[in-house]
Amino acid sequence: MLYGCTDKTPLNLPGIYMRTAEQPWGPWSLPQTVFNADRDHGTCYFIHRAVPPGPQCDDLSTPDRIALAGGNYAPYFISRFTTGDEDSGTSTFYWTMATFNPYTQVIMKTTIQGAR
Repeated sequence: MLYGCTDKTPLNLPGIYMRTAEQPWGPWSLPQTVFNADRDHGTCYFIHRAVPPGPQCDDLSTPDRIALAGGNYAPYFISRFTTGDEDSGTSTFYWTMATFNPYTQVIMKTTIQGAR
């Protein structure tokens, strides 16, 4: 399961969280941050940083939205591209994420190591 979360905890940065379960009804794992705009270099690359407070670092925004910061929300799995490798214990999945400014969707890729 993927979802957006703005909470900041000692274990997780705000962003897109992932939880796993063997069955849809759980029990669910603890959340893990799979995307954080600052840690994962989304800000100023494909998510606009508002001007001000900082200097302009991107040309992603139209002039009328330059003061609106982008964000990350609405993660959706693209399940047909999900793969797993039993030998290495990894799973790779692709998912979409909206960014608000610019108002678009980006395709993300995450690989996780399962418990062995």
